[in-house]
Amino acid sequence: MNGVWVATMQSEHYTWTAIGKTEDEAINAIVKEWQKGSGHAYRDTMTREELEAYYGINCIYYKFGKCQWC
Repeated sequence: MNGVWVATMQSEHYTWTAIGKTEDEAINAIVKEWQKGSGHAYRDTMTREELEAYYGINCIYYKFGKCQWC
């Protein structure tokens, strides 16, 4: 493994950040937390596709030991 995928999403109140070995793993970690994590009972139920369309989930690959400008 040469790096990690970092997914981020901005909701009305929080910045959501997750790390994964794959792009899907990182994005799905945010989706899982949204659907089942702390406070989920107060959030609208949304699928991955709905979260991506409504909030936008960005995912970038970062290589270990490298600096990346965004």
